[in-house]
Amino acid sequence: MNRSNLHTKWSLVALLLVFSLLLAACPAPAAVGPATDDTTASTESSDSSDSSADESAAPADAMTTIFGETLPEDAAPYDEQVYRTACSTTANQTTFDFQVSVYSRYCLGDVFNDPLIELDKDFNVVPAAAESWEVGDDGLTWSFHLRPDQVWSDGTPLTANDYVATFQYLADPEHAWDFAWFYNGVIQNWEEVIAGELPKEELGVAAPDDLTFQIVTQQPFPPLPGMMKFGWTLQKKALEEHGPYYNSDPATSVSSGPYMLDTFEPGKLITVVANPSYKGYRPPRIQRMEAIYMDPGTEFSAFQKGEIDAVGYESLSPADLELVLNDPVLKENYLRHFGD
Repeated sequence: MNRSNLHTKWSLVALLLVFSLLLAACPAPAAVGPATDDTTASTESSDSSDSSADESAAPADAMTTIFGETLPEDAAPYDEQVYRTACSTTANQTTFDFQVSVYSRYCLGDVFNDPLIELDKDFNVVPAAAESWEVGDDGLTWSFHLRPDQVWSDGTPLTANDYVATFQYLADPEHAWDFAWFYNGVIQNWEEVIAGELPKEELGVAAPDDLTFQIVTQQPFPPLPGMMKFGWTLQKKALEEHGPYYNSDPATSVSSGPYMLDTFEPGKLITVVANPSYKGYRPPRIQRMEAIYMDPGTEFSAFQKGEIDAVGYESLSPADLELVLNDPVLKENYLRHFGD
C-alpha cells in the first residue's frame, strides 16, 4: 500500500484495480493513496467496529466481515477478499515501521497502526488516531486527543504514552532516524536531543493523560497537525521488551492498525490479516493482503496473468506502458498517485 519513497512525485502510478481494492479495504476519512469521494470521515464505521470486533474473530456468514459489515451482493465471499501485490526483490528493506526507517520499509508496512491525522483527497487535515486537536493559549502546546478504546492486538490499550515513547525514540541519537530532518525547527529541543546535548526526556512531547498527546513547538507553527500525517506510533511495551524491530517477527508483532502480521518470509512472502481488535477509523473489508517478492521487471506479466492485483508505474517498461495506453480498459484505469 505505502511506498517507501516519500518525496512528492507524480511517478508513482498504478492500475485502478489496486485502488478500488485498497479503498474497499480501508474506508477512511482520508486516503494514504489515491482517494475517491467515498473517503469521508467515518465516525459511524468506527462506532460499529467498536461493538462488533469483540464479538468474534470469524464472520457470521460468508458475506460478513469480522467487523459485522455485510459485503455487497456482487462481492466475493469474505474469505476470498484477498489483495495481492508485488514486493521488489531488489529493494533495501529492514522494517515495517515508518518510525524505525522511512526509506527502508518492507511491503505492506504502516498497517500495524494509524497516524494521528489523515489528509483527504483535497489535502484537508481530518481525524485518524486522534479525533480532535487544538493549540493552547501559548500558541506552542498542541494537544491531540486520541480516539477512546483503541487497543493493540495483544489487548494492551493504545495510549498517549505510546506516542511519547515513539517520539523520544525518533529523536534518540542512537536511533539515527533517516527522517529526523522532518521535525528540525519544529518540536521543542528536537535538534538538541538528536545531537546528544539533552536527554530524550527533555523533548517537547508529553502525555498529561492516557488519551492526550502533547507536542510543544519551538515557535508558533500552524502546520503541525498536517505533519502528523506521518505521526505513526510504536507500542511502548513492545519497544522496551523487544526493541524497535518487534514487528519483523509474528511472535512479537503487535498491531493497533487494521491488519496484523501473519506470515513473514523475507525475500518470499509477507501476509497480513484483518485485525479483529481494531477499533480505528478504517476497518478493512479485505480479509488478507499478500506481498509476493518478484523481480520488478516481471510485475506487469504477473499482473496480466492475474497473479497480482496491481502494478506500479516504476515497474512498467516502455513497451508495457505503450500497451497500457493503447488498451481502452487499462488506459481508463491508469492513474497517477498524488504523492505526499
